[in-house]
Formats: sequence, C-alpha cells, structure tokens
Amino acid sequence: MKYFFVIHRLKKILLYFIPVLSYSLSGFTDYNWEKTKKKNGILTFHKSDNTRILQLKGVIVIDTSIDIVGGIFRDIPRHQKWIGFCKQAKILKIVDNQHYIFYETLEPPWPVSKKDMIMDSIATYYNTELMVSIASNTITSQLVSETNEFDRMKEMEVNINFEYVTANKTGISYKLKINPDSDAPPFIINFFNKMYLFDNMQNLKRLSDDKIYIQNLANKEDTETLKKILNNPTVLKTTLQNRLGRYIQSTDNIKHLSNDSLIIKNWQNNENQFAELLFLGIHDPQYQRKALESIMSIYLKKFSLTEEEINKLVNSPKVIEKFKQGNIEKEITESFIKTQNK
Repeated sequence: MKYFFVIHRLKKILLYFIPVLSYSLSGFTDYNWEKTKKKNGILTFHKSDNTRILQLKGVIVIDTSIDIVGGIFRDIPRHQKWIGFCKQAKILKIVDNQHYIFYETLEPPWPVSKKDMIMDSIATYYNTELMVSIASNTITSQLVSETNEFDRMKEMEVNINFEYVTANKTGISYKLKINPDSDAPPFIINFFNKMYLFDNMQNLKRLSDDKIYIQNLANKEDTETLKKILNNPTVLKTTLQNRLGRYIQSTDNIKHLSNDSLIIKNWQNNENQFAELLFLGIHDPQYQRKALESIMSIYLKKFSLTEEEINKLVNSPKVIEKFKQGNIEKEITESFIKTQNK
C-alpha cells in the first residue's frame, strides 16, 4: 500500500520512454493569474471566475529528487504532515495504479466548521516533460457515511503538477479551488483558502528537508529506476528540448540549443538556477524574461563577446524576439554588428 502511488514506479513513466520530440511551445505557459506574494521561495497567485471564491496557485522548487516528491504525495495516510488543518487521511479504494479514492478530514480554525471529503484522484503522465499531473476532485460517495461532526465538502478541486528540474530538484505547481459551502463571507473563505495553500506549500518544503521522514519514505527500486533514467542521454536530451520549447518558437533553434554543450552543462548543474528558471518561467512572466535572458546569455558565451556586449544583446527586446524565432547564428551576428555600430 505504501508504495502504490500515482507515479506507479518511475519506470512506468520513463524507463520505457519513447523519444519522440513534442515541443511544448506556449502550451505549458500559465500566466492568467495575479501574483499574490513571493515568500520563502514560494510564489502564490490567484484569479477569479464567475464566483466570488478565488482560484489559487502555488509554485515552488524544492531541493529533493522527483522520486522522493512522488513518495510524499503517495503517502496518503500521512497527509497531515503537510496538508493544512488535516487530521485524518486514508485510502478508500484503488481503482488502478493511476486512479484512487481517499478520505480526508480538516479542522480549520473558527469561523470555518470541521470538514470532511471524499476525493477522486487521477494521475496523468507527460513522458517527454518528465512531469506528472494529479487531478483530485470531491465526489459524492457512500464509502464513508456523513456525520454530524463534519460538514461534507462538496466542491474542492486540486491540481498538482510536479516535474524534474535537476537530479536533486523538483518543481511543483499546486492549483486549488475550495468552496466550503459556508455561511462565512467570501473574503473570509478566500483568506483561509490562501492560508491553507501557502501552509501546504511551506509544509512540502519543510517535509522534503526532514531526513528521517525521507529516509523512511525512500524506495530503493524507485531510486535505482531514477538513476537509470538520468543516465539515459536520449531521455535527458528530449526533456531539455521540451523545456526550451516553452520559450523558443523555432524547432531548428530548439534542436540547435539542445546540442550546445554550455546549455547542457548549465541545465544539469544543481548549483545554478538555470533549470529552475526554465520551470518558474512558465508560471510568471517576470521569470519567463529571466529564463529567456539566461538561455541567451549562456549561448552567447560561445562567441568572442565580453560580458558588456552580451548584456547589451540580452537587454534588447528585438534581439530576444529574433533569438526565439530566427536563425540563431545569423541573427546574433547581425544584431551584434548593429549594436556595435550604434
């Protein structure tokens, strides 16, 4: 039971990976949100729909490998270690290795009443992104009878995406909408929902640093499978191409950049922020710009340019746009000449 999880062994996702290029381009960008705050490495966002209850999103990169993050999410009986206000969680039914139903109780502070819910959770794999998406929604079910102690939650949607950033880093996007069907005014509900989301993100970060918990959680087979995946150059190259495809529009340019030794070296380097920017940039336009500048700065180092010259090119919106769309070598050379002549 402990190791059933959503990822269902990383080998299921990636060991039999078919190296077909599938560049994301703008398909994974998610900018239609208003940033709420940035604190402790956590970005939070919100947006409104036709109701007065906000949709929320949290984004974080944690210093833990993707197999360990998967272990945290699959450890449902210990959800209270990171799910805010959670007092109990248990698996009710395993439909298959990607689909399960679980029960959870929440005890938020006043004025929100105690809640319980039955969640239906399904995982989707994006093999060429080294990413897993988990969609969970409340359902009506008699697997657990309603009681007077808890108000049964009827409307809760959770979407969690987590993806490989580097061998020791994982990016997590956590989307949430909760309508507790409460008499409390919407601003109170939104306040507690924001607190719930931020606490969850912060607890995930804290839990990933808990060496004892992680040691007990670790699964040798998953760890060995991940090592095999990361030693497969075809998998890594295709993943890099898809990461670059979130920013670069030219397929030829993506292929060209993914073969550049400096780009590859920086992407696989756990000590710098290049790979993190490639993840954060799909959620925040400010980081998108930084990611593009970082890709371009790294690439330009192969030319005989000074740091000042590189900065001039990187800080030019026109050059950045050409870098995304045109022939890289030709555009960079022409842009450099124009810059020098000014």
